[in-house]
Amino acid sequence: SRVLAAIPFLRDLDLGGQIRIDVAYSGKAGVPASRSLRGKLSVTDFTGVLAEKKIDLRVKLLEANFNEQTLSLFTEAGFIGSSPASFRFTVDNYSDPTYSGEVNLTSDAMTLARIVDAKPTLSFGGMVEANLSGFVRPSAPDQGRVFGSLVVSGLSVSDSTAGWSLDTLNAEI
Repeated sequence: SRVLAAIPFLRDLDLGGQIRIDVAYSGKAGVPASRSLRGKLSVTDFTGVLAEKKIDLRVKLLEANFNEQTLSLFTEAGFIGSSPASFRFTVDNYSDPTYSGEVNLTSDAMTLARIVDAKPTLSFGGMVEANLSGFVRPSAPDQGRVFGSLVVSGLSVSDSTAGWSLDTLNAEI
């Protein structure tokens, strides 16, 4: 946690957890094609707070694996507030990259509203589940695909100043 607190943009997040970094490099002298770099960064029992929004962050495992061609990131047992969240992201072939990934988030609407800075006069209820996956290759965008789903159940929104409300919206996209 002291290492994380030393990074300026992370200092205010009240972070905790353990970091482990493993890096391996090999190669034959004078033979550039034989060089190999690979590694892993693991953050376990990560906790933090989005201070201005007062939302807790927790991840049992955040792991990054890399080599000369690929970077992959993923989480295991992640939470934003009391809501489960996970992601998996991969960059393959740095010279002509393909980005692929998956994001899964289940949250109560009130927590999501705080994350996106909804007006203070608005109040929210209900649940939101979002799943997004796919891949994009900028050099060949016609080959990319993105798939997803959004399920909203029991959503209610009211504005105390304007005096309007929307009750029990259910939607699936």
